[in-house]
Amino acid sequence: MRTQNPFQARYQVWIVDPGQWAPMHWADRPRRGILIAPAADRLFTSDEAEAFLEGFNTELLHVPKQRWGVVVPVDVCCRGPLRPGRPCRLTSWLRQPKAK
Repeated sequence: MRTQNPFQARYQVWIVDPGQWAPMHWADRPRRGILIAPAADRLFTSDEAEAFLEGFNTELLHVPKQRWGVVVPVDVCCRGPLRPGRPCRLTSWLRQPKAK
């Protein structure tokens, strides 16, 4: 098992319901959405989060009922943990990787 440096692993990947928004590419991001659940029960480094998100969202592009993965920096959670069902404006705290 690989040990993570806690100072590098600072991101979570969350699943959101983006409403009527429709992505065209895995790295697209909605402006707002409803938090559904964490996509994984762990923290990621920036590179790990990007790799996870690429695979996750690429698969979701082919699903009729849209859900979408977004990268959330952990340090924004200092006001309390994110909780499923809460609406959120994603551009205010979202770090999304650029498409390659």
